[in-house]
Amino acid sequence: MKRRLTSLLLIMTLALSISFAFSTSSVEAKSPSKYTWSEKVAPNYVVKIGKAKVSGKPAKGKIKYSKLDKYGRTRRAVGNITYKMVKDSAGWREEFAEGSEPSGWGKNKIVKIKLYTGKSYKGYFWNRSHLIADSLGGRAVRKNLITGTRMQNVGANDGLGGMAYTERKVVDYLYRHHNVTMYYSAKPVYKGSELIPRSVIVDVRSSDKAINERVIVYNAAKGYKVNYKTGKFKKKKTTGAITTATTSVANGSTVYTTKTGKRYHLDKNCSGLSNANAIYKTTKAAAKKKGLTACKICG
Repeated sequence: MKRRLTSLLLIMTLALSISFAFSTSSVEAKSPSKYTWSEKVAPNYVVKIGKAKVSGKPAKGKIKYSKLDKYGRTRRAVGNITYKMVKDSAGWREEFAEGSEPSGWGKNKIVKIKLYTGKSYKGYFWNRSHLIADSLGGRAVRKNLITGTRMQNVGANDGLGGMAYTERKVVDYLYRHHNVTMYYSAKPVYKGSELIPRSVIVDVRSSDKAINERVIVYNAAKGYKVNYKTGKFKKKKTTGAITTATTSVANGSTVYTTKTGKRYHLDKNCSGLSNANAIYKTTKAAAKKKGLTACKICG
């Protein structure tokens, strides 16, 4: 009996920790744009918008991929995921076959992108991003791949953002509930004849209804402007960023702090933050309430 209670408490703690972590990296919104990413609404590139909409559910243990559209674009993929599919996929990754490059692919290079955690990602801008992940039994074939930013694919690489948010949730749940199946649908959202989707709408619902949500995963990257027609991208101009930050603080809004520091900073790029492992965004009023004082360099 004692063992069962301990296991139950462990599962409840894990569930609460996942729920809390998600609440800090994204928010629930009723009607966010499907086409335009907002850092305020979805700092980790994913936002929950309601309950899942279920249609065209495949047989248990099966995945269906739609045909490419007239522009050669990937469309919807939908699966009825089982524990066996997740277990068999563990530690396995299918190599991309020749000709698996999705529409809009080809304009790529290594970049540095700031994350909501205060850290930065350095690597290729575009990924061949799965609609249904290989961890869920998805194939590395063109009908299951889109040209997606690294953020769309994995968010801040913490398992809580991008497509990784729903993927991790499904894997974790099926490992704890072997008899449950999971409806999983991923549909790219294109604007006009653009070759690269602006977002992906993901619907997830477990057969026991414990998981039941629809999310938008944004195909964007902080600090970069994307041409969704050609796949080209360029860094946005940051002229006047320090002035804007200072004005914002004067109006009582954003300042930057560290976990153990005693100062708050007006400028996120202040040299006083150069050795920080993580930088946190807060308000001047909240920082003062904690007893923090202004940085002598940027304050």
